[in-house]
Amino acid sequence: KGSGITANAIAPSILNTKANGASMPLEDATKWVKPEEVAQLMLHLCSEEGRSINGTCIPLFGGV
Repeated sequence: KGSGITANAIAPSILNTKANGASMPLEDATKWVKPEEVAQLMLHLCSEEGRSINGTCIPLFGGV
């Protein structure tokens, strides 16, 4: 306790990447989670505003 270290997990659904688009060309990629959205959540969790979030798994589903 008191270390200032928090531990959380981010669980995205399908990420909207070139590799996923190439392997699933018939799927609607507009519903997939953008890597930037994962990055924004990571930055929030590392910020002062996210300091009270600890020990959780946060799902990111986009429109899937």
